[in-house]
This record gives sequence, structure tokens and C-alpha cells, in this order.
Amino acid sequence: MDASARRKMALSFAWDGVWEGAQVAVHEVINPLALKAMITSAMAAYMLLVVAPEPITKLVAVALTAYVVAYLGVDTFMNLVQGWQRLSADSERAVSFQELENAGHRFGRVMGENGARVLILALTAALSGGAANMASKGPMLPGFASAALAAETQAGFRLSAAMAGGVRSISVAEGVMTVGLAPNAVAMAARGSRGEDAAHSATNKRPTLLENQKPDALLLELEAARQLGVQPVRVTDAAFVRYANEGQLKWVVTAEGELLILPHTWRTKEISHAVASKGHPVLAAGQADIAVYGSTRAGLNITSHSGHYLHRASAAVSANALEIGKQAFARAGIIFP
Repeated sequence: MDASARRKMALSFAWDGVWEGAQVAVHEVINPLALKAMITSAMAAYMLLVVAPEPITKLVAVALTAYVVAYLGVDTFMNLVQGWQRLSADSERAVSFQELENAGHRFGRVMGENGARVLILALTAALSGGAANMASKGPMLPGFASAALAAETQAGFRLSAAMAGGVRSISVAEGVMTVGLAPNAVAMAARGSRGEDAAHSATNKRPTLLENQKPDALLLELEAARQLGVQPVRVTDAAFVRYANEGQLKWVVTAEGELLILPHTWRTKEISHAVASKGHPVLAAGQADIAVYGSTRAGLNITSHSGHYLHRASAAVSANALEIGKQAFARAGIIFP
């Protein structure tokens, strides 16, 4: 076997940890062995482009790299590159199928189960329609909102723009990844000068706290929530899904910056924003509609409406509260249109 065949053989073993689940999902549509062979060949070709000394210029490879970096993170992507280089070296030295299998399993551990699933999804999308298909289908993939946020915070590019050709080149050399961006793909450019001014202002001014405008009702509101078994939760809490599936939510961002969620109404009884904060002043408050699909949370609509904290508030105060809320949800992986 030549070097290319050895690499592909070793790589085929790298999918072992996740392939059983994958073939169950696709066996009615395509022969799982044929799909595995296609994904293995595509992965080998892709990784060869990544480690090539010249920058990646093929659009599909750039879009695929943007997707992988967004979902797995820059560090994991760099580990993937190093793992591939070791797999290549090990497969060239191998003198038996057992050694190729061991090399593949080592690379599988570098990918991890989640990483392998992400790569299978990405490679399948790329094989079925190239970069254009990834751009159109990407937002419907599980966890896309969280990946988009991670791409902005970790790698500095907008994932949706990158999928549509906004990333012009990606090169990896000596442990450093260099990304060439079109102006529309730069994360901060999406926010504009207003966003930069707001961010600068937020870091240099003490935030204004919103007071509970109905303090006399607090004890009754807390007792009513207690009797209903309702208490504030975080996005990561199991009860969040139950609340979101029941309908509209109420949210507050506490003085410490923590995002807390309540159901708007529970068993026909409206729950007060003050229950979430126990009546303490907050940075922001409002209402939101959030769709939950398995592990994906998609923001549908968000407002800064709150009779307890923003009654008769000015347009500027309400807009600021809404921006604080959006940012808090974004940190939790929920992006609103």
C-alpha cells in the first residue's frame, strides 16, 4: 500500500467510536460502508490541504475549516492538525494492519466523539453540495447558534459570513492559524461603530441598576411562586427546558451579571420579574420566546418589557436593557435575530 492508502486505512479506524450510531442514522438512505469510504477520502484530502505549506484557497476547504473551528474551538482544531501529522507519520512506518488500526484509534481519541460527529456532519454537507450547501444548511445544524458565538469570541469571524465566502484563506504553519477575512466577516465589523462605542462605554461606566417599582407586592409574589413550585433558573438548568416549552419566559440580568429565567405564567398565574431577583435591583429585565430542539436553543423574540423594572422607562433605558439581555443570552449560547 502506498502512503495515501495507508493514511486512509488508518483514518477509517478513527471513526470506530461513533460510526455505529452514524450508520444506524443513514442506512435507509445510503450504504453505510460507501458513506464511510467517501467521508474517509474527503477527510484525508481536507487534512492534506490544511497541513499544506501554502494557504488553503479552495472555498469548500475554507468553509469547512470555519465550521470545524466554530464547533470545536481553535485549540481542538490545532490538536486535530497535530494528530493528523502523527497519523501520517505512524501510517508510513506501519508494517501491519494492527499498527494502522492503532494509529487510527489514536487519532480518533484526538478527535473525540463530539469532534468526530461534527466532522462527519461537516464532511457530509460538503460532499453533498460544497460551500454553498454548507452556507444554506449550516444554520439548521444542531448547536449552530452556540458555534456562531464561539467563532466570534474565539476566532474573530462571523460564521454565517464565513460560510458564504467571507473567509478568504486559512493557513496553518508552526502551530499558528492565520485567517484572511473579507470585511463583512470580521466579528466586530458586524456590530459597527455603534457596537464598539457601546462596548467601550460598558467597560468604562458604572452600570445603572433598575429598581423594583412594586416593592410592596414582593412578599406576596414570592409566596405565590413558592406555592407553585416556581423558582428562577439558569439556561443550563434542567427546569429551563420545561419553562421554555410552556411558553413565554421572563428574564433578568442581576447586578452581578447573572442571567436568570422564569416562566411568564405558570398554572394560569403570572410570575413577577421580582421573583427572579428576590426584589433586588437588576441590570436588565424583559421577556423572551425561546425554542428548544434537543440540545439546541434558538432565540425567537426578546423584549425589555417589565412592569416591575422598566415601567415608564425611557426609550434609551429600555434599549440598553434589551442589549444587556441579548448579550447575556448570547454568552449562554442563545442568539436572537
